[in-house]
Amino acid sequence: MELKTKRLILREKKKSDFKSIRENINNINVSRYMSVIPHPYTDKDAIWWIGHSAKKRKEKPRKDYQFGITIKPSDKVVGGIGLVITNEGGVADIGCWIGEEYWRKGYVFEATVRVINYAFDDLKLKKVVLFAAVENVGSNKLIKKLGLKFVKKKKKALVVESTGKVHDTNVYEISRDEWNIK
Repeated sequence: MELKTKRLILREKKKSDFKSIRENINNINVSRYMSVIPHPYTDKDAIWWIGHSAKKRKEKPRKDYQFGITIKPSDKVVGGIGLVITNEGGVADIGCWIGEEYWRKGYVFEATVRVINYAFDDLKLKKVVLFAAVENVGSNKLIKKLGLKFVKKKKKALVVESTGKVHDTNVYEISRDEWNIK
């Protein structure tokens, strides 16, 4: 499965992506607000994640959609974005990361818009939720730019494997009826 934007192809990861995934996520600046990403991040970690994602794709009903972010025309994975349906009521969480050399170029915004459109238009979900560590200024700014509404601050809700730190998180959401970016 592929989701396309003007500059990106979001596609399911394949075994041959392990090196580019490791190269881009094995950076403490990238992983410092991600809960289950170890540091250092090894080839073995990347291979496990690719296999885990492949298993999740086969579950019925499917609830987990993990995409590698590639920048056209290259097929190299430079980041990842995932959508996980969290309950039967049509709600999904979205999480995203991208290699540091690709920051501040609009790629994460573009990828997230495409995945939210997929959630609402194709999967017919009712609501999308994103969260970010309070200290993660870039992610909080991006989520607000997407038009999601701040819901609450959760105390000590994010435990980061790579740093051992615990963070408060800001929780944001938007409903299908409120979403207006295409």
